[in-house]
Amino acid sequence: MKMNYTDYYKSEIYRDSVKSTAGSVVNGTALTGKSVLLTGASGLVGSYLADVLTELGCDLFTAGRNTQKLTDRFPQSHPLKYDLTDELGFSERFDYIIHGAGYGHPGAFAEDPKGILMNSLLSTERLLEYAIKSDAEGFLYISSGEVYGNVESMNPRACYPLGKQAGENLCAIYHDRYDLNTVVTRLCHTFGPGISEKDNRATAQFFRSALKHEDIIMKSRGEQLRSYLYVADSASAILSVLTSGESGRAYDIS
Repeated sequence: MKMNYTDYYKSEIYRDSVKSTAGSVVNGTALTGKSVLLTGASGLVGSYLADVLTELGCDLFTAGRNTQKLTDRFPQSHPLKYDLTDELGFSERFDYIIHGAGYGHPGAFAEDPKGILMNSLLSTERLLEYAIKSDAEGFLYISSGEVYGNVESMNPRACYPLGKQAGENLCAIYHDRYDLNTVVTRLCHTFGPGISEKDNRATAQFFRSALKHEDIIMKSRGEQLRSYLYVADSASAILSVLTSGESGRAYDIS
């Protein structure tokens, strides 16, 4: 089902949540009036971030493959054509860049592991270079908790955590070599408004089944332990790191 800006803001619960999140961002007023580029704005975390940034009074640029979709969902933003696989076609200057675009669905890891790995690396490099060109005040890379643990490099499934690790390392390099203010946030399992129809993770499947009054199908014994975080809390933490985090550091969001 196609969702636009009006659909989300018909919900008083959603409106109040966005306002509350904006008020909980540490030093959030530092973003007011600033130009912010957000990639991945149509995703679960990105879409909520976009609404909070709008609430904070940012001059928001949303970047994605479908600019009409961005216009429908975020009419107050400036939609920009962007694809992980392409060179950047921007001409604007940005005070802050938040790189949240990527492929986080397990199904994609099996379909195109090479693309997952290379696009993660190349897209981050291009945006870091653009941050220098823009003389940006800050660059934030949204990474993943999957960077932890034993990542088996000879397993194609490792394309996702290895790609995230490479992106983090690039941020550290640009901080060290080019004095660019870079911070990294490592997200764990996030849920909330904005889950897409293409999201095939277990939580998304469970929510859909519950809404349809269908049985929830378990494909394991359900004994795994996960760190889950509501998207509003995730967004508050991400933007707090952007405004107040120490450059060259990575922060766990969980």
